[in-house]
Amino acid sequence: MRLAVAYLWLQAVLVAAWWLALWLWPALRPPFTIGDWPPSTLFAFALPDLVAIVGGSALAAHALPRRRAWARPLLWSVAGAVSYATLWCGGALLATGSGWLSLALMLGSTAGTAWALGASRA
Repeated sequence: MRLAVAYLWLQAVLVAAWWLALWLWPALRPPFTIGDWPPSTLFAFALPDLVAIVGGSALAAHALPRRRAWARPLLWSVAGAVSYATLWCGGALLATGSGWLSLALMLGSTAGTAWALGASRA
């Protein structure tokens, strides 16, 4: 379980850092834009990511080792949020032919979250 908790903390920190980097350095945005959408449309996803993925991962990482009854349901919610974002990125790639980097990163996050979900049963 310790590795699952460490992964969730890492995910929370990296996703928060990614959004901060996109906010501070606009030059980082183009590889993550979809089709001909303006790069500013990325920020429509910031609040959901920060609440559901960053906040959810951090709260689950805090709650799992303390064996809180709501820790695993919360982790399932994080898994759902990450999976939905991954599917959205896949749909956007199929529709526009762009956004492959977003999909690649989200696939990694989905795999890591699924692994943490399984490892947290211990």
